[in-house]
Amino acid sequence: MSGVEVTKEPKQTQDHACKSCMETVVQTFTHMQEHIAQLKQEILKLQLDLEKSKKQQKQKEQTLKQKIKALEQTLAELESK
Repeated sequence: MSGVEVTKEPKQTQDHACKSCMETVVQTFTHMQEHIAQLKQEILKLQLDLEKSKKQQKQKEQTLKQKIKALEQTLAELESK
């Protein structure tokens, strides 16, 4: 040939690259799992906040209904006099 030697490289460099890639994949996977867990916690917190908000809204509604009823009774008493 033209003086060019073809040598085969050992597969160790490929193994090292694969190991590095796998470590990157594992780190990425771990990070994604942590992020998913964090988002699930945020969802639970939002659901709890929503439940509290609903309870507070119902309490306000009941209070307003009681005030309306009291005012209607007062008005009825005044009209009957």
